[in-house]
Amino acid sequence: MADDRNKAILVLISERPNNGAAVGALELPQGPARGEDFASTTTAGASQAVLADLAAGDVWQGLYRRYLLPRCADCHGELLDPSPEQGLVNLLAQGWLDLAQPQTGLIYKAILGQDQQRLMPPPTGLRPKQRESLRQGLLDLKLKL
Repeated sequence: MADDRNKAILVLISERPNNGAAVGALELPQGPARGEDFASTTTAGASQAVLADLAAGDVWQGLYRRYLLPRCADCHGELLDPSPEQGLVNLLAQGWLDLAQPQTGLIYKAILGQDQQRLMPPPTGLRPKQRESLRQGLLDLKLKL
């Protein structure tokens, strides 16, 4: 399903047995046919193992538990999940995160109030130190593709 207004793609993924894999929930949607971008190349060139490592890493775990779950779940609960790993999958699939170019992700723009994004969390956003910490954390998530 495509959302032209937000330039997003909704992908439905069926559950499959993980055959003993450490993080079976990290089944990320593949990009459209003919090499077109998926959520601004969020997952292009990144293997499931690389994304699983990122999701299990201290940077993502800290950002997710410290900032996103406590501050965003009230309004964006459908995107967030108690599992940081599944939360990463959900946010990537909806275009909130772009691991190839973090500055283009909706979370990044919303915490800074850029590109007509409403400042998040409302009404006044984060305190300056919190905003900078989250901004830098998102930049640190950039995949080296």
